[in-house]
Amino acid sequence: MDDDAVCHQCVGEPYLAKLIREGESEECSFCGKTGNCCSLDWLADRLHSVIEEHFVRTSSEPDVSWAWAHEMGWERGGEQVGHVIADLLCVHAAVAEAVRSHLDYFHCDHEEAQMGMESRYDELAQYEETGVDDSEFWDDWRDLVESMETRSRYFNSKAEQVFARIFQGLEEVSPKDSHSVIQHAGVGTKITHLFRARILTRSEIEEALKYPVQNVGPPPSRLARAGRMNPQGISVFYGATDSETAIAEVRPPVGSDVLIGRFEIIRPIRLLDFEAMQKAYKRGTYFNPSDVHAFKRWKFLRSLGAVISRPILPGDEPFEYLPTQVMAEYLSNRADLKLDGILFGSAQTSSTGQNVVLFHEASRVETHEIAVDTEMTVQQHEVHEDGCETDYCVWVKPSAENRVGDGQYRSDECHVSASCDSLRLSLDTLSIHHVERVKCKTHEHSVSRHVYTEHDFDHF
Repeated sequence: MDDDAVCHQCVGEPYLAKLIREGESEECSFCGKTGNCCSLDWLADRLHSVIEEHFVRTSSEPDVSWAWAHEMGWERGGEQVGHVIADLLCVHAAVAEAVRSHLDYFHCDHEEAQMGMESRYDELAQYEETGVDDSEFWDDWRDLVESMETRSRYFNSKAEQVFARIFQGLEEVSPKDSHSVIQHAGVGTKITHLFRARILTRSEIEEALKYPVQNVGPPPSRLARAGRMNPQGISVFYGATDSETAIAEVRPPVGSDVLIGRFEIIRPIRLLDFEAMQKAYKRGTYFNPSDVHAFKRWKFLRSLGAVISRPILPGDEPFEYLPTQVMAEYLSNRADLKLDGILFGSAQTSSTGQNVVLFHEASRVETHEIAVDTEMTVQQHEVHEDGCETDYCVWVKPSAENRVGDGQYRSDECHVSASCDSLRLSLDTLSIHHVERVKCKTHEHSVSRHVYTEHDFDHF
């Protein structure tokens, strides 16, 4: 069989067929046509490498007794090796069987065969696909985190190298659903507005309702605290695609009040969607080394979304936030991607909403100006015969200069837009949520206790 030739027309796998077209012209041992061919040995070697790296042979026997396995309806996992070969090479049964026989001859353990044990390429052998191993990217990630925590934080050349390797070719993937890993937000898209929450004390409510843009919008740089995607002093917009997620993410204590603002997106923005990466895939083949590298990278990226979303315990933030802060800064400065922010899942709620971070330049909110002599009064309660009821209302009395007659006034409140603004707070959508109860979802682990006896100490 070493002398058997296979032409490119008998191999449907595109990458291999392209390589075979570069071979010498001879008569194909399977279709009988003359054309560019490869040897059966060459084809089998490449297939063996793929199966070794991306497939595993399943056990031919159950882990329990045959009687118990029969009662449980045990069936061997995986697919028969001949079908695996035919699917990978896109060949008909005759070529697949020739390749299997070739591999069985060269990779058979003859001592095991004499004992009746199944060989690696026995016709009854079955295989399951394991996919790709993305450990090299996780090794890079862990080295990067360790480097930033212990060696170099602000001038870290390794960080740029690692992130460039991770995020190259972001748009070179095919989404399994209707959207790409780059989400467009703004007018005419699925995401037209964002929600942002802020916990308020009773004494802060009046000021917040009078000047909501300053109080529920992103803080000025001098007040910006370090967060998951920003270092201290760099102001960004943290929000969510729904109000439930926005409230959950600020982790309000029972008894507190949370002010929710709805921000309209007034210019087109581009967001890197880490949840969409869970559904994205890269077209390619195990036979092409560059495709395999891309598969590994995308497997890592799909897992990275969980790392970004995981909750950070109080006190752990300084170190735990470092890699994601640097990552966000890297993405915000990648001119070719033109990203304005990041979408990622929430670990705080079961809502389908997503967290949103808009980078510094994309977090500007349209100014809401009020004349200096405008009078404002905040009503928080309304008294009825039956008692007092919570009722929030802001009464605005414009200056006397804006009186237009018959007791009517022109409003001194106005929106002032700038070309760099991305968001506009909708004043008529403000709401205050009083937190009455917080529900925790837990996973219980029992605790065992064992008292040592003299017999136990004899084993040490």
